Parts: sequence; C-alpha cells; structure tokens
Amino acid sequence: TGDYLDCPAHANFTLETGDFTIEGWVKTTTAALVGSYSIRLFQIDGPTAYNTAGNFQVFLNYSTGALRLQEASINVSGSTDLTDDAWHHWAVSRVGTALKGFADGVQEISITSSLNITANSGTPRPRIGAYSSTQGTFTGYMDAIRVTNGVGRYTGNFDVPTAAFPTRFGKAVSWVP
Repeated sequence: TGDYLDCPAHANFTLETGDFTIEGWVKTTTAALVGSYSIRLFQIDGPTAYNTAGNFQVFLNYSTGALRLQEASINVSGSTDLTDDAWHHWAVSRVGTALKGFADGVQEISITSSLNITANSGTPRPRIGAYSSTQGTFTGYMDAIRVTNGVGRYTGNFDVPTAAFPTRFGKAVSWVP
C-alpha cells in the first residue's frame, strides 16, 4: 500500500529508439487517482515530471483500469479493466517502430513510434509502483517485473507465461537490461 521501488540509475535502462519489452503481473482492486495522478506500474525516469520527453510510463487508467502508455508525445490506452482483484499479465513491446501494449496476452494498443526513450535526468532510474512518493502510488500486488533492452518479445497476441521467467547464470532474471 503506497510502497514503490526506485531502481539505481544505470545506462542499461536507456532504451533509446531500439527494441524493448517491459512486462509484469499485477493484482489490484483500484485504478483511482492518488493525488492528481493515475497509479503507475512503471516509469523509466522515476523522479522526472510525467510528461517529460523520454520519460516513458506505464500505468492503469484512473477511469477504466486499462493499461495506459504515456510520454510527452504518446498518450494511449487499452480497453481491458485490470482492476478486478485478479492477477493480470501486462506487457509493452517495441519492435522497430511498432509499439504495442498487451493485457493478458491480447494486443490492445498498437501505434507507430520512434520515441527516443532516454532520461532527462541523464541516466535512467526506473521507478515501479508510483509517480512520486505521494502521488500515483500503487495499492495491490506486483510480481515478476522485467525489462528487456534490445528485444521486443511480443509482436502479436501470445500465451501468457505460466512459470517463472528463466534464469541466467544461476540467478533469476527479473531485470534484463
């Protein structure tokens, strides 16, 4: 309830104009506004203003509970309400200039974007579960948040993973920058 995770700044999170995937699991009963912001699942440059160029964000639309993608030049929502107190898989994937959003393996968002996802802070510092320490904070459960830099894993509808993400070098690969 109101907790969030700030990741340390690291150049590996600079997605730029390349392929990437950001995904995870969410279980919540609310998509309400907290402060004046919808609840955030993920943003690439945590402490930066929400509509700043390069600060790509994924959140639940406050009025519909659907997956929403936003940045200074992007503001688009899916249609499936993910706030029904059940576990849902969400994903955002870009291959070339095809940026797509998925809810439970079903493509709901598809736009053309050559957006340069960087960080106006200099080095990306992802934040999970909030816009700021008091606004857009998430209440519910999240699991298996994964960022893959350089690989767009999903290009169309897919079967949602049913097991933990694979391991690499004997360690769980929750973050794959």
